[in-house]
Amino acid sequence: MWAAAQGLNASVFLNFLHFFQGVLQDCVLSLELKIATKQLSLKQEGKPINIICPHVIERHLIQLKPLWTHFCCQCLVSKCLHTTMGFLKKTGTEHWWLERHLKDPFVKATKRQHYRCRSAFKLLEIDDKLRILRPGLSVLDCGAAPGAWSQVAVERVNALGTDPAVPTGFVLGVDLLRISPLEGAVFLSEADIADPGTLRTIQSLLPAEKVDVILSDMAPNATGIKELDHQKLINLCLGLLNLSQSILKPKGTMLCKFWDGHESRLLQNRLKEQFQDVRTIKPQASRKDSAESYYLARLYKGK
Repeated sequence: MWAAAQGLNASVFLNFLHFFQGVLQDCVLSLELKIATKQLSLKQEGKPINIICPHVIERHLIQLKPLWTHFCCQCLVSKCLHTTMGFLKKTGTEHWWLERHLKDPFVKATKRQHYRCRSAFKLLEIDDKLRILRPGLSVLDCGAAPGAWSQVAVERVNALGTDPAVPTGFVLGVDLLRISPLEGAVFLSEADIADPGTLRTIQSLLPAEKVDVILSDMAPNATGIKELDHQKLINLCLGLLNLSQSILKPKGTMLCKFWDGHESRLLQNRLKEQFQDVRTIKPQASRKDSAESYYLARLYKGK
């Protein structure tokens, strides 16, 4: 059967075919009824009716039925093929993503070192090079879910106090999503960082109401429209920058993710107004085809 040769499910194809044939027949019968009604109306009005002579109309309808049936079948087949190809394309994309994911050395390392996701290695790389996390520091992790950056922060600031020879730090994670508990960190789940109530809660949880480091791997819900998503993320970062005036200690540090776009320079300039040192970083753990980078702002000028 042709449908089977094209990889289509024969049963589904026949069901659709029968459905459309029934619809076509109903349309033809409806047309015949309308013609008969119009013919009767013309007859009652004493007007000529030879222009819609029943036997002529009937003959043409009989000839049209197989033609329209064939046309509907062709449309149906075309639609089925389009759907099938779309499905195959999607499956191919998913297969490519899965294959890349499984071959990713950072994914393998994530499992081996028991981090919650591969993003942990972005922060590890940045901290290894620039030492932004040190024992005894207090850290606010914004957009913390699923908690990988908080895992790194707990280790680096000695939040568990595992090393008695150095100061013990503090890690607070905040996210709109629920975050699974992590030993050594305090999580504020299902909380909007932009909500004034959240700020008050954060300050009440911090040992000294302020932090040494603000980390942000936040990202908005993507729309697929590059510029719109870029603008939304920049706005999140700007909001966090405003928040830092209330909770970041003098000479503190802020690390925030952004996506490349025309507003990136605006965020960079705003950071330079409030920090003495601002640099752009793209860790190796960030995929090469990703638009993400990070601004690292150090030595906060605030009081």
